[in-house]
Amino acid sequence: MGEPHHELYLVLTQSNRNPYLVNSKLLMKIDYTTEKQRHFNHAALTYLNLWATTDRHLIDEIMSTSSEINGEAMHRLAIKYKVVRGISSKDEEENPLTKQAKQKQWQSIADLVSKHAKMKSADPLVVGKLAHILSCNYGSKENQLLISAATKFLWFAGRHSIKIYDSRALGALLPHGEGKPDEKTIYPWFEKTWAEHISQWNTELRTAIKGLERQLAWSAVPAALLQDAKVEIHKPWFSDRVFDQYLWAKGNPGKNMTDAENAEA
Repeated sequence: MGEPHHELYLVLTQSNRNPYLVNSKLLMKIDYTTEKQRHFNHAALTYLNLWATTDRHLIDEIMSTSSEINGEAMHRLAIKYKVVRGISSKDEEENPLTKQAKQKQWQSIADLVSKHAKMKSADPLVVGKLAHILSCNYGSKENQLLISAATKFLWFAGRHSIKIYDSRALGALLPHGEGKPDEKTIYPWFEKTWAEHISQWNTELRTAIKGLERQLAWSAVPAALLQDAKVEIHKPWFSDRVFDQYLWAKGNPGKNMTDAENAEA
């Protein structure tokens, strides 16, 4: 059999987002031979566009100074990545926080994240400590461990070895891990299973990322950053985030969940 037949490919231009049909043979060759590869190809392009439009800006804003993390940017991150609901917006008397009090709250959270991001302890220990403090001091609900918020805050604070946790990624991994995690073991279990699972699909992941080199021209990456993007997509942190995107797409929140999901998503 010859190459997979895909004469036309839908492209959205950066300028006006109008759709154009373009002969794909002039643009790229992507391995569409397996369903798994198609899923990784989609995850790679999805994260490339997310990085170009959102993540790189959040990182720049959060790390705007060398001395401290920007609290307002941390708040915007929490909103964008849907963990803000786990942080209380009320004072001790259950009254809504004033604008000034909210700014002070988020700067305190940012300072806490900065401190934990620099710790030399193993990632699961750092995540556990930060999640516990966030839950006790800032949590909006009792008995809810803010693991997802902790991992996302730490990653954007520059600790890129952290594996980002959410309910959809957990749902994708639960059928593949050993044992049944509880609240105390959920993140170490998640990190271990995440690492085992990514190694099984390393070939598909690498193929998808290599294919991005031929897709940059019609991605959301600004023309001025195309050369930088060619370097960034081959860094380990980028591969990790593509795998995050793959797990997020495969996961199904609410399905196959365990009692461990007192941890927020």
